[in-house]
Amino acid sequence: MFRVRACCLLIAAALIPLPAAAQNRATTAEITGRLEDTTGGVLPGATITVVNLDDGLVRSSVSDGAGRYDVMLLPPGRYDVRAELPGFGAVELDALTLTVGASRTINFTLAPAGVAEQVTVTAETSVVETTTDTSDVTLDSQAIANLPINGRRFHDFVSLTPTAQVEPERGQISLAGQRGINGNISIDGADYNQPFFGGIRGGERSRFTFTIPQEAIREFRVVKAGYSPEFGRSTGGLVNAITRSEANDTSGSALYLLRPEQLAARNAFGQEAAPTQHQFGGSLGGALQRNRAFYFVAYEQQEFRAPREVRFARLDGFMPTAASREGYDHFRQYETPFEVTNDARAWLARFDFNLPRGNRFNVRYNGSTNKALNSDGVGGVIVPTTNRSLETNGTEEDSTQTVVGQFTSVPSSDLVFELRGQYSREDRPRSANALKPLVDLSLGEFGTRSFRPTWQYDWRAQAGGNVTWLAGGHSVKAGFDYNHVFIDQEFGFFQNGGYLVFGSDVETTLDIIGVGGAIPNRFGSSSLIYLQQIGNLKASFATDEVGLFIQDEWRVTPTLTVNYGLRWDGQFNPTPDAGNAALLDQLRGLTFPIGRTVDPTRIPSSALQFGPRAGFAWDPTGAAKTVVRGFAGVYYARTPLLLMAGPVNNFRVPPGDVTVALPFGAPPGSPHVTLYDQMKLIGIDLNERTLDNLPTLTPGQLTAIATALGIEDNPFAGARVTAMDENFRNPMSRQVGGGVQHELRPGWSLGADVLVVDTIRLE
Repeated sequence: MFRVRACCLLIAAALIPLPAAAQNRATTAEITGRLEDTTGGVLPGATITVVNLDDGLVRSSVSDGAGRYDVMLLPPGRYDVRAELPGFGAVELDALTLTVGASRTINFTLAPAGVAEQVTVTAETSVVETTTDTSDVTLDSQAIANLPINGRRFHDFVSLTPTAQVEPERGQISLAGQRGINGNISIDGADYNQPFFGGIRGGERSRFTFTIPQEAIREFRVVKAGYSPEFGRSTGGLVNAITRSEANDTSGSALYLLRPEQLAARNAFGQEAAPTQHQFGGSLGGALQRNRAFYFVAYEQQEFRAPREVRFARLDGFMPTAASREGYDHFRQYETPFEVTNDARAWLARFDFNLPRGNRFNVRYNGSTNKALNSDGVGGVIVPTTNRSLETNGTEEDSTQTVVGQFTSVPSSDLVFELRGQYSREDRPRSANALKPLVDLSLGEFGTRSFRPTWQYDWRAQAGGNVTWLAGGHSVKAGFDYNHVFIDQEFGFFQNGGYLVFGSDVETTLDIIGVGGAIPNRFGSSSLIYLQQIGNLKASFATDEVGLFIQDEWRVTPTLTVNYGLRWDGQFNPTPDAGNAALLDQLRGLTFPIGRTVDPTRIPSSALQFGPRAGFAWDPTGAAKTVVRGFAGVYYARTPLLLMAGPVNNFRVPPGDVTVALPFGAPPGSPHVTLYDQMKLIGIDLNERTLDNLPTLTPGQLTAIATALGIEDNPFAGARVTAMDENFRNPMSRQVGGGVQHELRPGWSLGADVLVVDTIRLE
């Protein structure tokens, strides 16, 4: 387990209007405020009507006894807002733009009817959200369309926001110094995480290609910390995107992007930083029935080719001896140019329906495919050479399919329901260019990569809902979220065997894999191991995740908002298939050097995850130009299910993914201590094998070696297994933060934030 503390001091100036967004609305926005007469008296019973200028959606609210009103769950877009009360002239605000998660405070002053029949003003709202207790950032459609980005992966825009960076190890987005796999990415309010590997759908393939058309993303917001109880399963921040829904007017787009390598500068090392890449696609949307039904479709495709070359640089200038000649010549024969590809397609279709009484329903389907030939071991994106043979590489494929539906019901102006459901599936086959034992030296590799071939798929069924109730100055929201995730894979290290030679001296390591010389027998040295998979590779299991929350946004005064609530999350993990009594007996009662014990028959669930959260937002001047914020809370992250695959399948009969290491520990005085000696015990003379024809041992042959050595009859001698700590729990984070933001002029603001994050129980 690991612990991470992060403390951030952030000072930022908004040079373009990227407004802060309230963090308790996943896919919608709201308009709130007060109504007064010209003397400052409150106006109860006034009607506020909002009309979406793009699709005709109409919602309304009535001000309460204190003159307050709130129009909730509005889809992002442009709205006209009208306030009216008998005896007073109406006031209308034109073309107010709402972004995802926004809470716009619009106060109206109504004059007596004899003074003014109607006043119309143009919307010009502050970029400062005076009811939001965290400083979040929204990137709207203008930013997505105009800011330069490479690859058309919408999540790459996140790196433009404060505290965001790309993890060098996993390639995922890290917010405020936290792990990317412990963050949460959602699209249209539904999880868009890869449940097995963690991070965004597509896993590590998402670093190289898109899984949803960028043309389909309307906008998204980034919350680095301090999110409300509505959001869970994350200690590392939120990225919440919404897709485009179309208007009455038909519109479309077409794109073709060419990045020719001839126009790209090489980096300081002379490497080609931008191989030729083609991206093309388009979108189309409009009304099926004016003001009632709408459609939007998008498609994008990528074609990528890059030259690479196998080169064993440590052999340059090396003069082989008779002992190292065989290995030297064998490695040199693999040096050859080759080509890698990275082709992708992504598509989306969305339909929206405005129903009677302000109700709304939408459904979205999107999918993607990705295929990369000769992938892995290519030396990275811009490094043109690799020290792994072409046969070590393989084909990386990935495909996703997602369906999401959402229904919003407005029984009255002070009561709103929201229901959401999702089914999502991802398939991940990874084939090998060749099936033969791996030979791994410090100077390079040939043979099948240790993890190939493999195949994995997962599917997620998600359902959630919430209800919001307005009462006085309180906006109370309660809801649930349920995820069922199923994982199926065939995976095992060293399925074809692996000869791993230690040491950095070229002459010595080449001598070890050859015949003759200082080490006369092939692999007749103690500086190596042989690893062999003995499992059937299969693992199938499921987890259930349940979340409940209740929260209150309390407008204590017109200038002070207090948010508080509680979230509970439970992750209920699978029970291992632990029928291997012989292996279990060897682990029961075993205490590791750090004092830990394991029980291979169970994976502890995380059922007591209670997260209290609170925050405030204060407008000290009442002019909606300055806000002082603060928050504190407890948060929990889900554990990527990759960590459970071994504990689930290692202890059954047959096991799933268990490797055995040779040479076995020989009895004292035995002459059979090297790999060469022990293989010869069962009639395999490695000196008679060429490096192209090395043996892959069967479980029976491994047992025969143990028997010939006189080792206790143990079919799992030398086995490497994984079990879960008896005290395992999901990661937990305690977060405290605050800040101040001030609008300098329309579209410009200056802010400073302090954030302290203490995360424990990291994997």
